[in-house]
Amino acid sequence: MPWVPIRHALRKLREGRGWSLQALEDESGVTIKSLTKMESRRPPSFVKPENAEAISLAFDLDLKKYNDWPPDVRWIKWKATRGGGDGDADVAQLPVHGTLSKASLIERELNRHKDTIQTSEGPASLLGLDRLNKALTMPKAHADQIFAVCGNVDQHKGMPSSVSKRLGAPQDDGAIYRVTRAVAKRLPLYVTVFAPHAETAKALMEAYDSGERICMLVRVVYDPYEGPWRGFFWFEDETTAKKFAFVVTKIVTETK
Repeated sequence: MPWVPIRHALRKLREGRGWSLQALEDESGVTIKSLTKMESRRPPSFVKPENAEAISLAFDLDLKKYNDWPPDVRWIKWKATRGGGDGDADVAQLPVHGTLSKASLIERELNRHKDTIQTSEGPASLLGLDRLNKALTMPKAHADQIFAVCGNVDQHKGMPSSVSKRLGAPQDDGAIYRVTRAVAKRLPLYVTVFAPHAETAKALMEAYDSGERICMLVRVVYDPYEGPWRGFFWFEDETTAKKFAFVVTKIVTETK
């Protein structure tokens, strides 16, 4: 289960502001009925993500920065589910909760952060939450590294001509896709990949249409901002450009 209410913590936080339940409803948009359940002696087993975010914002708390919250304002906690498998169907059921750093720590606790897979091209390091987090922290140090990305294609968009040019590909041949998979039950991973050439772009679009799992090898292309070049925009954050991209080099198959 994801965000779990801490018994009595929300009531103490609310009363510390001098707020009534009505005042908190007005501030958060969460109904008094739901708030009362969270403050009860037997709170619900989890808090809906949208309610967790709305209530936190009412107290000027950013859910994405949960790890930085002082102990006296923590009214919820993250509880990872450890018993599940790897079914990709879990991805569509739950969004990522908390920061990527927190999710990567859970992956490490599950000892899934060093996973490798056997492919038709040989063994490859499987891109996961921890490896993604490290690449975001030190993109230059990861330049030209090769990872395997596997999962289901759930989004696509055209590749801007500026990106095609930076990747040395013909204009309008490529496309950008999002690939999702469950690292563990209720622990999804979202990866934006750039397929600059027609062959790989077509294969990913076919996977999008069929809904079938696909695997590919990607290379980290580090290309920092320069002049008019703004960087790479990912599905995960379409407002902030990244200095690197995961560029598809080959479609592969998983082998046992």
